[in-house]
Amino acid sequence: MTSSQVGCPPTLGAAGRNNTIWVALGLALGPAVVLGLARFAYALLLPAMRAELHWSLGTAGAMNSANAIGYLAGALATAGLARRSR
Repeated sequence: MTSSQVGCPPTLGAAGRNNTIWVALGLALGPAVVLGLARFAYALLLPAMRAELHWSLGTAGAMNSANAIGYLAGALATAGLARRSR
């Protein structure tokens, strides 16, 4: 039987596997880049959110603090996981 027959998946050569790795890396890094940019955009959007949602300064500050604590917790957890995976 050959891989061109129905029901048999085609085999990837070395070039195909290399391309697949680059595609997977690109797909994995895309959300990371977008989230990084959104982190900085949040500070610019907060005044508009405060006005639209009728938040007090205290509520907006609490939301911003919760956001910063979430990023800090994520960064610390990622650093710990990276150290463990070595």
